[in-house]
Amino acid sequence: MPNIISNTSCLILLDNIDALDILGTLYQNIFLTEEVAAEFGKPLASWMTVLAVKDQNYLRILNASVDLGEASTIALALQMPEDNVMILDDLKASVDSTPKCAAASHHELNAYRNIWVTVISTTWRNC
Repeated sequence: MPNIISNTSCLILLDNIDALDILGTLYQNIFLTEEVAAEFGKPLASWMTVLAVKDQNYLRILNASVDLGEASTIALALQMPEDNVMILDDLKASVDSTPKCAAASHHELNAYRNIWVTVISTTWRNC
């Protein structure tokens, strides 16, 4: 199973409708960046793991195009060597994170806004 990496807005939306635990039930563990954890601003569940983005220069480059939470989520997904699934609520971030040689898989979930799930495969890193 791929790693699941979530952006802040998805956590906030699910928390607002008392459905945050659905992520833990579905995936048993999700990864967050330090930036996402800080933006969320609430105590994290035991099934949430916070990791640091190692390449701060890449993070700054991404942050020029998308918000910091989305930028850090994309950077973490590309830094982790396994297959990853990012949960994003920003179509621009979802499209920007997809290498030009690969087609993203976008699945819309309806809450208050659209949430896009983008699959990042280890093979895309070689594009």
